[in-house]
Amino acid sequence: DTNDAVFSIVAQQVSLTVTVQGSGTVSLDPPGGSYGVGTVVELNAAGLPNWQFVSWSGDLSGSTNPETITMDANKNVTALFESDGVVEPIVLAEMQSGVSTASDIVETEAELVGVSGDLYLASFSSRPLVYIDSVEGLGLTWTLVSAQCSGRGQTVVEVWYAQGEPSGNGKVSATYKAQVDNAVVSVSRYSGAIGIGDLVSGNTNGFDGSCSGGTDGTTYSFPLSISGSGNMVYGAVSTRHYDHIPGIEYTEQAELYQGDGGSVAGLSIVDREVLTSSTIDIDGSLSRPVDWAFVGLEIMKQTSLSKNKLERQEFIDLPK
Repeated sequence: DTNDAVFSIVAQQVSLTVTVQGSGTVSLDPPGGSYGVGTVVELNAAGLPNWQFVSWSGDLSGSTNPETITMDANKNVTALFESDGVVEPIVLAEMQSGVSTASDIVETEAELVGVSGDLYLASFSSRPLVYIDSVEGLGLTWTLVSAQCSGRGQTVVEVWYAQGEPSGNGKVSATYKAQVDNAVVSVSRYSGAIGIGDLVSGNTNGFDGSCSGGTDGTTYSFPLSISGSGNMVYGAVSTRHYDHIPGIEYTEQAELYQGDGGSVAGLSIVDREVLTSSTIDIDGSLSRPVDWAFVGLEIMKQTSLSKNKLERQEFIDLPK
């Protein structure tokens, strides 16, 4: 008898990791990021509007563009982009919302447009207080900014963000750690933004308030430090089942409710442009006393000096 031996040869794979500093994209040819040893990959850097490619660093150097790299080992390359001095204003380009009942998932009813470099902010409110396990959509990586419970623990508002190179248009959805009675979501897409700056959250117990011991209230006001002219303020309020009235100079972009009676989940979104660097109050009121929760943040405008503070900011993972 003859025994035939079958051999499988697997080519060694190495990885190419590309990091972008500033506002731009890098395309790879061949695409992917994992390659056989010896593969020659072309990198082509393209700046977003009003941004220019400057140079490579890491395992590439110089300013030749496009540039090639031979994959004889794992490689890390950084592409640096700088503003050309023309600063576009931050614009709320679109907003989509959605609701759910007796489910552990809530999703926008319609797709959002996938735009490279735009900032996506997704705010959620649920009844009862259940935290989100994950957020998905547009092929982007979503990161928790803040999860703030209400002072009597009846609801929670969460804000997540994503920014980068979307895979295309798509809906945004969240999966909760358990089923909730009702949930609402509002997703905003801002153009002209480089990231997030100052952050504040609280409830009737105060800044970063605990989830018990609070009392129902009708007003909220929290100071926020604005680092640059033309930056924007964004606020998300879990309103339960009462109407929300934004503070002076704020525009209410969304007000959502889902459910009946005491099981209602409510959410209001406000924003405003700030013309000078200053500390301002994010404030508003509710039509009747209620157990509310709040998250506010600064949206930073694209300039050559702007840096995405999210890279170094310690987030509030879960409220105390």
